[in-house]
Amino acid sequence: AAAAAAAAVPVATESKHDTSKNQEAGVQAPIPGTVDGSATMVCEVTDEEAEQIRAQKLKEHRSDEALLAKTDNQAIWTDKDFDDTEEYIPEVRENPGKVGIRFTERPRPGVPVRNLPHRMPPLPKDTVKDPHQIPAMLEGDEIGDETDPVWLKDKADNLMSMGDYQGAYNAYTETLKIASHAKVFANRAVADLYLGNFEQCLEDCNHSLRILDRRRQPKDGMLPGPGDPEDEKVRACVETRMGLAYLWLGAFGKAESHMQKALDTEDGLDRDQRAVVKEDVERVRRAKTALALKEQADATARRAPGVDGSEAFANALQLYHEAASADMDSAVIFANRCFTHLRAGQLDQCLKDSCEALRCLQAWPTARRPPKKPARPAGLDPPYLDDPTFKHP
Repeated sequence: AAAAAAAAVPVATESKHDTSKNQEAGVQAPIPGTVDGSATMVCEVTDEEAEQIRAQKLKEHRSDEALLAKTDNQAIWTDKDFDDTEEYIPEVRENPGKVGIRFTERPRPGVPVRNLPHRMPPLPKDTVKDPHQIPAMLEGDEIGDETDPVWLKDKADNLMSMGDYQGAYNAYTETLKIASHAKVFANRAVADLYLGNFEQCLEDCNHSLRILDRRRQPKDGMLPGPGDPEDEKVRACVETRMGLAYLWLGAFGKAESHMQKALDTEDGLDRDQRAVVKEDVERVRRAKTALALKEQADATARRAPGVDGSEAFANALQLYHEAASADMDSAVIFANRCFTHLRAGQLDQCLKDSCEALRCLQAWPTARRPPKKPARPAGLDPPYLDDPTFKHP
């Protein structure tokens, strides 16, 4: 600043005599306020000239903005991106309704994992852990060991009560592969009945009876003692199931014989069960009588010629009437008598018998629901491993 002030002093103090000398020599004097006279000169202009100067400056300014905008369009990031500092938040979606999320349910909420069925209970510290040593099976205990026949039998019973007869049959079979037991054979016979395997049902019942007979045999030099009440109950159930299988196979004589054995078993059936079995025995006897009369009527109707009102048709219809009186629930008797009325030309009687046959078919005995789950005792006897009559299923 001091140098600039010192340099400006001579210019500011230049005399008029020096100025006139410079003009005569053709040299322009520097403009006050500058060092070399290179600054823009200020002069007065008219209004039209001022407007032209402003328009020129505005045109130059717009050209500069256009060039800057062209340069910004080629860039990856623009000023708008840098200025927008707010975080992007999507709009709230419409409520689609209730959204359900499923989680794995624990079999026993609140029970530690070590106490779940698939794990052994904790043992004292001083006890040697033996994987082959399984504690006694008590009521309510669950041990998920597929090599335990008692656990397999309980699993089969649960499947039977849920209506999974094939699964129950498979579980009973796996149990019998480990050891034979009279109750397992008896329960598998029920699965056979629901599946329609009547011959296999009879075979399972025979195996169960053989095991029970062997248990009743006294040891050498000893008198026979009273039978086990639990074994007698199993024996009565097995005899009833054999009678039912023979009934489905059409062997009424064997069905009546086995049901009568179930009634003769001491302490085998309670009062309600005994009343039901007695009613079944009476129905089997009536069906047996009706079957004999039906076979005679069928033979008589086959020999009858195709003439209306013949004596052979009358005899066949009389036998069918006696058979229907003996067993009012047989759809086969009404159907055969309907056909005989049709051959004899008795159309009204034919329609009546056809309606009765349809009524009997609607009331045909079928498995409407699975059996109840058997009551589990406080302790289960071990399976019998030394049974010589056991046959691999």
